[in-house]
Amino acid sequence: MKTRYSQNMTAPLRTATSTAGWGLFLTSSWTWCIGMWLPLVLLTQYGWPGFWVFAIPNVLGCAGMGYLIRSRRQSETLVARHRGPMRWFSVATIAYQLFFLAFIFGGRGWMPTMLEGTLPGLIVPLVAFAIAIVASWLPWKVWPWLGTLVFLATMGTWVASGNGFSDTIGSSGTEPDVELWPLAPIIILGFLACPWLDPTFHRARQLAPSRHAFGVFGISFFAVLLFVTTYFSFDSFDTWNLILPFLFYQTTFTMSAHLREIRLLE
Repeated sequence: MKTRYSQNMTAPLRTATSTAGWGLFLTSSWTWCIGMWLPLVLLTQYGWPGFWVFAIPNVLGCAGMGYLIRSRRQSETLVARHRGPMRWFSVATIAYQLFFLAFIFGGRGWMPTMLEGTLPGLIVPLVAFAIAIVASWLPWKVWPWLGTLVFLATMGTWVASGNGFSDTIGSSGTEPDVELWPLAPIIILGFLACPWLDPTFHRARQLAPSRHAFGVFGISFFAVLLFVTTYFSFDSFDTWNLILPFLFYQTTFTMSAHLREIRLLE
């Protein structure tokens, strides 16, 4: 039998759990192929400054969006007014993931354990898309748990890889540092604007019991970006065999979340 004391203890715990769950859902839905690969390019060209120019506006801009929207109703109003652009945003997101999977798993000869030819580059995106379609019909109460599972799997991959930050990443890269700074305003503007068109961000704002879900997102998403930097100089086939599943299930989750939003935006 529940007493009033136990009920008073359960309610805050349930709120905290739901808040954390929606924050981790957001982390998993926002971990695009761009976040899983572009930091490596920037590290190569500009060293750690390139990473920070990417990571700081990404984390702060996206987390800040949830705090700037004052209420669930305000988010619902924004979605109603900008339904069309948000739908196309999700379509573009899915297209990015499919292209990325085709590129990574295609027979390019440089990916370990991949078959020669174009067959994996065709089959893997189709399988991921089929799984994403099925997953997109899951009820809303499942999504915070699924997002949490994906995040924990990512952190588990980091631990299993046994890799820390590469000593080969320096304060500069292959390109002159001066070429980085013209890119900074574009990157900052992009990450300040994109969350407002991302329907999964609005979904989290509407269903999370607290805006602090976006604080959870900021911390956990930054952890994912740090994990990405650790496979900067992987040269072990065994390690890449851990990374490839991560690339697959992460892009699949992102597509499934956006497929559901496209259907609901209709």
